[in-house]
Amino acid sequence: MPGLSFKNGFTLIELMVVIAVLAIVATIAVPSFQSIIERNRTVTQANNLRSAVQLARSEAVKRRDTVTLTADSGNFENGWCVHTGSACNTASQIRTFEAVKGLALAGSATSVGFSSRGERVPQTGGNITISVQPGPCTTGDTDRRSIVTIGLSGRAEVVKGDCL
Repeated sequence: MPGLSFKNGFTLIELMVVIAVLAIVATIAVPSFQSIIERNRTVTQANNLRSAVQLARSEAVKRRDTVTLTADSGNFENGWCVHTGSACNTASQIRTFEAVKGLALAGSATSVGFSSRGERVPQTGGNITISVQPGPCTTGDTDRRSIVTIGLSGRAEVVKGDCL
């Protein structure tokens, strides 16, 4: 068409509209991403605990000796160690695990031992539980907590639970 000329590019108004739409979408999406990230961190930490239990159990069978999973400084929030003997030190250490900051971990025991048959020792009491939940977790929030349960047989499983 004669007389009409189109210029390449965008006008300032078009760019401002796109930026405004992106800002609105970002304010809606960011809070939901934060809850997804928090949930993934909780599940990952619970799975790390379960793998440490499985490591301790398999090492006990392999070594034909008692192997123990112990919380660092009496608290799983500080990390944990798989070891032989009575304490986690350089000579007895099999593997250490670092804790993730911003998560609350609480256990019904601070150590779990496994016999050469893979059973939990001592064979008294019920299941041992270690719960993992986000630091800012309100009582009753549903499915934000992961619970590692270790039975008398030494088998560990992870289940979801509500915040305490």
